[in-house]
Amino acid sequence: MPTPQNKGRIPDDFVFPTLGIKGAPQVRRKRAFTDAELATFIRWLPRSPYSRTARDALALVLCTGCRHDLRCTAATGLAKLGCPRVVQDRILNHVDSAVSAIYDRHRYDAEARVWLQKWADYLAALTVSNVVPLRAA
Repeated sequence: MPTPQNKGRIPDDFVFPTLGIKGAPQVRRKRAFTDAELATFIRWLPRSPYSRTARDALALVLCTGCRHDLRCTAATGLAKLGCPRVVQDRILNHVDSAVSAIYDRHRYDAEARVWLQKWADYLAALTVSNVVPLRAA
């Protein structure tokens, strides 16, 4: 408990219990779905053996880029569509540590909505057949 003498400060001789323990290595993922794999995944997901909750969660992850390797796929796809990096970072909830971020207080929410809609439209287009059935005369 803080006293008036120490004012809640850590003592000078305090040793952190985690001192010297190495954290888990950071592995940079290098894999993202190709368009063909993405189309296959999107077509497979509704009839997959997973529960509806799991299927909905995977679809949400893919559409929002929020977790797993689908996050990398979403970020790569957004970049391929032309989404600016600052908007990608907002969508992925990255913290911008650039000096300019100190001065740029804009949240990019509207831009993120626009690009997420473009991403959703792109995902939908991957599974749409471009073959139009002919009607009998």
